[in-house]
Amino acid sequence: MNLLKIFSDAFHDNWNEPAVTDYATGMTLTYGGLAARMQRVHMLLRKLGIREGDRVAVVGANSIDWISDYLGALTYGVTVVTLPACYSGEETISLLGRVEPVALFIDRDLMPSGVDYKTVLTLKVVISTDLQQTLRCRYGSTRDIDVMLQSIDADFITMFPYGFTRDDARSPMLAPDAVCAIFYTSGTVGDPRPVMLMADNLEGNIIYGIKAALHPRHSRVLICTTLGTVWATIFNMLVPIASGAHASVMTRQRDENALIESFQKVKPRRIMLSSMIMKRVFNNLSRRFDQSRTGRCLRRLPGSHILRRHFMGRYVDRMLGGECEELFIGSEMLGSQLSRKMKDAGMRFTVVYGLTECGGLVSYVPHSGYIPGTAGRSISNILRCRIRPMDFDGLPDGIGELEVRGMTLMKGYADNTSDPRSHLTSDGWFPTGDIASINHAGDITVIGRLATLIKLDRGCVVPERIQSVFMEYQYVRHSVVVEDEGRLKAIIQPDIDAINLDYPGGTIDPGDVIRSVVGEVNRLVSSREHIDVIEISYDPLELNAKGTVSRQYYCNQ
Repeated sequence: MNLLKIFSDAFHDNWNEPAVTDYATGMTLTYGGLAARMQRVHMLLRKLGIREGDRVAVVGANSIDWISDYLGALTYGVTVVTLPACYSGEETISLLGRVEPVALFIDRDLMPSGVDYKTVLTLKVVISTDLQQTLRCRYGSTRDIDVMLQSIDADFITMFPYGFTRDDARSPMLAPDAVCAIFYTSGTVGDPRPVMLMADNLEGNIIYGIKAALHPRHSRVLICTTLGTVWATIFNMLVPIASGAHASVMTRQRDENALIESFQKVKPRRIMLSSMIMKRVFNNLSRRFDQSRTGRCLRRLPGSHILRRHFMGRYVDRMLGGECEELFIGSEMLGSQLSRKMKDAGMRFTVVYGLTECGGLVSYVPHSGYIPGTAGRSISNILRCRIRPMDFDGLPDGIGELEVRGMTLMKGYADNTSDPRSHLTSDGWFPTGDIASINHAGDITVIGRLATLIKLDRGCVVPERIQSVFMEYQYVRHSVVVEDEGRLKAIIQPDIDAINLDYPGGTIDPGDVIRSVVGEVNRLVSSREHIDVIEISYDPLELNAKGTVSRQYYCNQ
């Protein structure tokens, strides 16, 4: 099998089936319609003199335009560079400068007029993702490129006078070791790094997703994760399209009310969310149920917790669209209390663990075999995992740094191309930087990051573990635990909306609520993990591309 043949076959076999729908407008493209858009991208790249192996960047919010540009560039044979749409124009240009693309497709509102694109010396042209306007042009006039854009439709008709058919939607073969994608790491604990993924890396993940039936043919998919990140791009977009599924594209992926409404309209078979968004969705559903007529009636009955579990389960299933077979949760580990509450509500969920350096996925197990507290089972048929023992004072035995190797492991970092193996150990394993353990069945438990380990006089502390406990509380929107002169400091952003719902009219100080939460957390964690200093931030905390708090920002203050 070859990466691009997977997509050629998918388009050929599903030509008249719906491929992608814009959730906001309802506009739908069939696989044939999407292939025609991709062909227009091929024609434009050819006119611009871009050759196979050149680097082309695609940056923008979730949209059909983004998907068609990405797939068009990928199937043309260039290396596609992506960034999520959370960076400023200056940050985008700075990150792109490290990978030297020759062309950039970007949403117009992400490219303000004051940005100096000329700092990216290789960048010849900047075009809007809808292919309607030239935003920048290094050589010649933008008017010339605009004329070229306007002529694409006429050229398309000339090239295919009898119509564009499924037999025309064929792509060239890619060498297994050809670098076809560059994704940036999230930058949680350091500067984002550009990861070079080969055709084999993407193919391994996509074939695994197809064989695991993550998105079977004709199933409905909701793309509500941020495209441009490796996990969302591969498992929420490439795998569904390669499988022949029907994907609805949503932009408001961090609004839990909009998400719940979209679940009911789209009725997806599998829902992919980050753990932080999952927490907010679940808390929202719990609050809605308790305020419903059924929930209010149940509160009056003695011993109603069993009935509540039953009716809550039916309610949650209906709110998720009624056809959801599994919730696919990533980014951070779920706390034990939240996991238990979700189980009690009958939610079928599994937690996965992934790395940009491995094309997205390292471990997964269906919800029926998921063990709470773990991050799934290593996908041993394409990737092997091992633990390099390390002596951490105060942490359990069997804990060490997780290392991986296999088919989906990256070629290297694009900013370190002189020695592509410099990121590996002497025996060829990639050290992930994650502290973890693996049981006899291959279930991985990720404890935290080696780079964030806090060493105090009272022992080592894994801040992610404490943050996962904070995540259990609906009044905490975001939190980060850092060292402060030998003490543990928690920086917490309250969820003002949740507090106002339970304490209407400003009857309580949010700071008092948060201090109470910290007191409860200190009773749940070990004495070594007690929070000594509290900082309450009413301004949003700095987030990375995954929507989690950027530790680097707060550790460097």
